[in-house]
Amino acid sequence: MPLSPRLGAATLFKLAVPVVDREQRLVSIVTVDDVIDILQQETTEDIYALGGDVHSGGDNYFQMNLLEIARKRVVWLLVLTCNQYHHRNDY
Repeated sequence: MPLSPRLGAATLFKLAVPVVDREQRLVSIVTVDDVIDILQQETTEDIYALGGDVHSGGDNYFQMNLLEIARKRVVWLLVLTCNQYHHRNDY
């Protein structure tokens, strides 16, 4: 999966980094806190996409039909169900 521009920039910076314009004037500073926030946002988006993209699709989660939520998450529901069945037999 290719890195998004924000995630690519976030992984390059380890400390505070200045942001300058074309005339090399200081415009802003990117701090470690900014990098952590970007990494957390990008990771959250990726996890939501893996889980069926129910949250990031713009739909209100509590107003969605149960069958629509299940349809979006059917793969994960099957994986978790099979995993639970497998581990239940281990004990």
